[in-house]
Amino acid sequence: MADKPEQAGSGKPGGPTTILVVDDSQEVRDLFRTVLQHHGYEVVLAADGESALKVYHQHRGVIHLVVIDVVMPGMSGPKLAAKFVALRPDIKVLFVSAFVQETVLKGRVRSVDRFLAKPFSPEQLITEVQEMLAA
Repeated sequence: MADKPEQAGSGKPGGPTTILVVDDSQEVRDLFRTVLQHHGYEVVLAADGESALKVYHQHRGVIHLVVIDVVMPGMSGPKLAAKFVALRPDIKVLFVSAFVQETVLKGRVRSVDRFLAKPFSPEQLITEVQEMLAA
């Protein structure tokens, strides 16, 4: 059936794959939630770095991937990612932004992190997420 969401792989035995989305735009967060939930992912949202860290601590051990806007008021995406990596070195991070040049990220992210330039299609997002979670 075309309207049925695709099933996402389980991030760990007995539980769904949970993705934390951090973006200062409510519209962007809502779009991420809609697309990711349609594909079977559990989604938790945060508007900035400080609230993202609080959400992470509330869901400790459950979050499989963090999608972070690079340019946000307050804490930048790379600084927030560094905090997540300090808490959990194996966490997977997908950076997204419409405003950043690759040189801004150079040297600030791990080779396992990825970058997706806005605008992107829902299909591009899902492909990137699936590839990262499978790695």
